[in-house]
Amino acid sequence: MTLDQLQSELLELSPQEKAQAIQLLVASLGGTWLGIEQHPDVMGGDACIRQTRIPVWLLVSLRQQGATEAFLLEDYPELTAADLTNAWLYASTHGGRSPPLSSAKPMPKARLYADEGFPCQVSRLLRELGHDVLTVQEAGLDNQRIPDEAVLAFAISQNRAVLTVNRADFIRLHKQNADHAGIIVCTEDIDRQRLVQRM
Repeated sequence: MTLDQLQSELLELSPQEKAQAIQLLVASLGGTWLGIEQHPDVMGGDACIRQTRIPVWLLVSLRQQGATEAFLLEDYPELTAADLTNAWLYASTHGGRSPPLSSAKPMPKARLYADEGFPCQVSRLLRELGHDVLTVQEAGLDNQRIPDEAVLAFAISQNRAVLTVNRADFIRLHKQNADHAGIIVCTEDIDRQRLVQRM
């Protein structure tokens, strides 16, 4: 496209589209993106929405799966419509993924302990991603009606985060004692791939 062709195209844009085009040009010239930040210690250096741990690639992936902006704003209440606009502009020039930061470290793999009611297929999918997942069954602690406190205590002794669908009890345990490797409380989703992506 020639500059003359581009000029006629630009003149046909709405005021909002012109503002977005200017923002895109300024950002691409300066290498800075309004509302987008990258830090080596946050999300492995991926570009995230300002002051959050929400990576641009996650929002792009959800949008490609059919999520509307209304859905994203409801699912991530800390985001604004302007944040989504910034994400789409950034992704349009970077293919959705962030260029790596030179000091970015590889994302560490998690050490996880899957509670007895946690879906085995999700544990397998997490292993395929390289995570170290130990299930209650593999630890020989299944079918024993072990109290929630003991499940968390075992996870702490193994330096593992708990994977569970038992929301109320494990949130209560976390409030009582936050000295643990983590508790990942999941909602049930028949689409196991989608569940893993949300995690």
